[in-house]
Parts: sequence; C-alpha cells; structure tokens
Amino acid sequence: VEVLSRSNKAHDLTRKARVYREAGIPEVWFVDWSEKRLIRDVRSGSTTRRLTHEAGRADCTAIPGLWVDVGWLW
Repeated sequence: VEVLSRSNKAHDLTRKARVYREAGIPEVWFVDWSEKRLIRDVRSGSTTRRLTHEAGRADCTAIPGLWVDVGWLW
C-alpha cells in the first residue's frame, strides 16, 4: 500500500509501479488522497491491470478475504 502525495504521485504511479511489476508483486494499492480514490495494480500472469475505485468495495486478489470499502479511507 502506497499513500500518494501531490509531490510524489507521478513518480509512484509510474516508476515505483514499474519496480513493483518487475519484482513480481501480485498487487499494489495506491491511496490517492487528493482525488479520493483507490488505485490498484493487479498482476495476472505477465500482465498488470490498473483498476480505479472511487466508491464501493475493493477486494484484494493477493490476500483472499481482504477487502476495503473505499469510503472508509476518507
């Protein structure tokens, strides 16, 4: 889980996300306070999907049973 700030947001969503992908991390969550959203990079095989949640439930694929209601973050 990464908490984004305005000063490092672009760096985290590009360079750090690439490092996580190259390391084979199955799922990374980025909490974007300024936009009030949760961004998830989810690895499936050799591809990574970026999912954005502004409300509702976000289920973790890497840890079965772990989920968060995105509204709880704000």
